Amino acid sequence: MSEQVQKMKETEEAPLSPRKKRAMLEYLGIMFAVAFLLVALSLLVKVHTMQDDLNAANSGARENIEEMEDELETAHSENEQLRAELDTTVRSAKAAELLALAQNAWQTQNTVSFHGYMAELEGYADALSDETAQLYDALLDKLP
Repeated sequence: MSEQVQKMKETEEAPLSPRKKRAMLEYLGIMFAVAFLLVALSLLVKVHTMQDDLNAANSGARENIEEMEDELETAHSENEQLRAELDTTVRSAKAAELLALAQNAWQTQNTVSFHGYMAELEGYADALSDETAQLYDALLDKLP
């Protein structure tokens, strides 16, 4: 038995032959090359996927920008419309105020103020409503 144990120890401790070493190194080299290729392939697939995601995000952002530009243009046109309405309303209010002042000046016999208000009111006559335009015409008849 001791001979068998001694033979086993010798075979276990025996160095690898150059042929086995070469085969093992070739095997390890092939395994590392395959692992490297797999990692490189994985990286390429990931880069391609990220590029597709980036392109999709880019086109989505462009669509959002176009929508926002359309909304901005709509808001600008609404703003212009509201400003025009405001200007019309301000002119109408100023005309009504001048008409009321002119009427009050006429009733209090203040002819200087009456003539001044009527002269200023000429520039706002187009902003008067139908009812106030009739009153304006009546006051115009009272001018000398």
